[in-house]
Amino acid sequence: MGFVDRDRPELAGERDDILRFFPHTRSLISFVVRMNREPIHNPARSVANVEFHRTGEHVNETARKIVAALEAKGIRAINPAMGFPMEMAQVGAGKLWVISHKPVAVAAGLGHISIHRNVIHPKFGNYILLGTVLLDAKISEYQQPLDYNPCVECKLCVAACPVGAIGSDGAFSFSACYTHNYRGVHRRI
Repeated sequence: MGFVDRDRPELAGERDDILRFFPHTRSLISFVVRMNREPIHNPARSVANVEFHRTGEHVNETARKIVAALEAKGIRAINPAMGFPMEMAQVGAGKLWVISHKPVAVAAGLGHISIHRNVIHPKFGNYILLGTVLLDAKISEYQQPLDYNPCVECKLCVAACPVGAIGSDGAFSFSACYTHNYRGVHRRI
């Protein structure tokens, strides 16, 4: 868990979205929830999906409890959804989510974004999901970004990507990744 001031330079690209979503935001709480590794490694998509979904539910429930505890102390707070893009009305703006959890997590010192576009935590690697809480209060002490990058640029993610969405030069094909991960979701049964 880490705390970030709304006015930090690292959040400059997110600030308008943050304030549009919750205009009272003065600070952000970023946190990670660790996933179990073996289900994520399993080639059966159903096994990995259960781990992602259950951990995502845990992230949302944790954020909800933080908001409830803050509200009990008279502090306004709100938690955007953990993950999967749902704001289809914003598709023209190129952003399908309310808050970008990754830059908040990086600013809070919880890791760095790797070439595979995930945050790598210094202890848990990329077996994490991210949560954010926006609150109308200042925090007594804010964290800083890590002074090193846990990604050692081994390029294992490049070799392991089944659809070549991650290029060794850092290029990333969102459409190849999205199509692979959500293939068949819209098919009729």
